[in-house]
Amino acid sequence: MLGYNYARFGSIFEFGHRYQLTGPALPANYQNVSSVEYVLPNAFTYILRLPALSSEFPFVSVPWIKERMWPSFIRLPENYYYSEPTAGILFLVPLIGLTGLFLLRFFWLLLDGEIHFERRVEQQSTQFALSWLSYSLLAYVLIQLAILLVFISSSLRYLFDIAPALILLSSVFVAANLKNLAQKTYQERLLAFSWLFISGISALSGILIGLTGSNNHFANHNPQLFESLLNWFR
Repeated sequence: MLGYNYARFGSIFEFGHRYQLTGPALPANYQNVSSVEYVLPNAFTYILRLPALSSEFPFVSVPWIKERMWPSFIRLPENYYYSEPTAGILFLVPLIGLTGLFLLRFFWLLLDGEIHFERRVEQQSTQFALSWLSYSLLAYVLIQLAILLVFISSSLRYLFDIAPALILLSSVFVAANLKNLAQKTYQERLLAFSWLFISGISALSGILIGLTGSNNHFANHNPQLFESLLNWFR
């Protein structure tokens, strides 16, 4: 790979990334493509930015980001590019947000001494496999998220790099710790129901957001069907 880089670009450390960028995403100084100055606006957008809600079908969409949509405590870096439609993953995939609440409860019970881990010989292979999978997914998410946070621009498509891994990691965590999170049987059932319900909401959210997308492709290519759905939900 290094030899290929040198033969094509004249440097073993040039992977061609700069040639893929265009417009505002390619500053005059390529060094500005990545910077810690982008961490705060990217973190806000990827985690906490709200989608647009409406009383009309499809009820939820991801709007194009405008300057007035930034909170006052965030000062945008000079080269930061943010116009693409993006929203926080906690709201686009509520399943991940719910898992975050479960994780807080897990650590609270753990610090309070109410969670005890018991190792059973017959379950060691399963526990090892789950641990290996969880740590691998976590490492992947953290590395990928670090790259996204220091990049010059934010985009909904970049979230696709971590969303599937986060969903899988959330599923493994809840399945492995549901009994630890609940102290009584009815609590376990309530948590399980909440998990299934929010999972359905997450799937529905993805479908509804996909109906509009960034350029209303569904409405443009299927105007009659979209109009029928719009009228049916009125």
